[in-house]
Amino acid sequence: FKNYFSCNSLSLKAKTVECVNELLCSASSKKEVKQFKDFIFNILETTKLCLDNKDQDNLKICLDSIEDLSIAEPKILRKNFNDIFILMGKIFEEKSFEENIREISFEILVAIIEKIPKIISDDCLKLLVQSLFKYSMEIDQTIDDEWLHPDSVTFISDEFIPEHKLDESCSLLNRLFEVLDQEKMIRLASENIMELIKHSSEKDWKYKYIA
Repeated sequence: FKNYFSCNSLSLKAKTVECVNELLCSASSKKEVKQFKDFIFNILETTKLCLDNKDQDNLKICLDSIEDLSIAEPKILRKNFNDIFILMGKIFEEKSFEENIREISFEILVAIIEKIPKIISDDCLKLLVQSLFKYSMEIDQTIDDEWLHPDSVTFISDEFIPEHKLDESCSLLNRLFEVLDQEKMIRLASENIMELIKHSSEKDWKYKYIA
């Protein structure tokens, strides 16, 4: 594995990430896991290389592996959480990437937090909540007839299907509310909501709608 991680092929590096992840996720004892924990650095390094090279195919392989690990063995990632947070932040800021790649980066962070709520600092949590609100703003600029002539004042009915990124953001925020201090979450969410309302206008209808 060390030889594979030191090669120049991103594809081979990503496949090695996949292999090591399989071993980490399936290890039955701490002793078995321990001998592969040192490769977490290589996994994150390879993921960053894929990001830097904008290699979305191999980046997806790496992110899928980290997501599996964040669900199966999140404690293995505890010491690397700050690095993971920074790396995932860079990925979901990359708007040129496929939508599902950016969503996985959010999913990885939330999955780890769900299992280890105390792992995230107040500053990082504030950034994460801001990023989720920012992501929800990426909705279609066009307004169809259904929007122009709503059935109710709330724009929402039983048949209404929310815009995907807004729906995803709300779902992830809801999961954070489930496991973190609710007063803290309400304060952070309220700050973002008030900021959106402050910038809302007839022209920028998205701000008020998201809020």
